[in-house]
Amino acid sequence: MIPSFGTGVDNNILNLSRDNVAKSRYVETIRDYLERYKKEQVSRKNFTKECSPLEKPQHAWCEFPLKIFEDAGCTAINRFGYDSGEPCLLFELKLVG
Repeated sequence: MIPSFGTGVDNNILNLSRDNVAKSRYVETIRDYLERYKKEQVSRKNFTKECSPLEKPQHAWCEFPLKIFEDAGCTAINRFGYDSGEPCLLFELKLVG
């Protein structure tokens, strides 16, 4: 994930292998983002539905299961892959459709 602009984190991923401070900021930013996302999803529970890649329910948002990240080994426990040099990338699409 490239953290939100304005976080004070340099968005240059190429230097992360040498910069432990930047890696820690990225890990913290991703962790905070996912925690906020989980809380937001709880508040939207009545308005979300499971979707398939080819089908979206009318008048509802599609759920995005965060288990996908866990299944791929992209977790806070392994610091989202930044320490191993294989960082997880997460993109947020704000205005789609």
